[in-house]
Amino acid sequence: MTLHFAAAALALIVERLFGYPKPLYDKIGHPVEWIGTILAKLEALLYDPEAEPLQSRLRGLAALLALLLIAAIPAVVVA
Repeated sequence: MTLHFAAAALALIVERLFGYPKPLYDKIGHPVEWIGTILAKLEALLYDPEAEPLQSRLRGLAALLALLLIAAIPAVVVA
C-alpha cells in the first residue's frame, strides 16, 4: 500500500515539475479530461431537474457507482 502511495505521489510531483507529455496528451488526452467527459455523459443520461428528491439521490448514487466501476476496472487490471 505504501508503495502505491509513493508511486502516486512521485507521479504527481513529476507531472507538476515537467508537465504532462505533449505527445501523449495529443494522442490520448489527460485522465482528468476523461473523467470530465464521463461525468458529462452521466449527467446527460441521469440528471432530471424535475425528479423527486429520492429519485434524484438514486440517480446520483447510480452515477457515483458507474464512475467508481469505470475507474476501478482498469486499476484492478493494472494491479
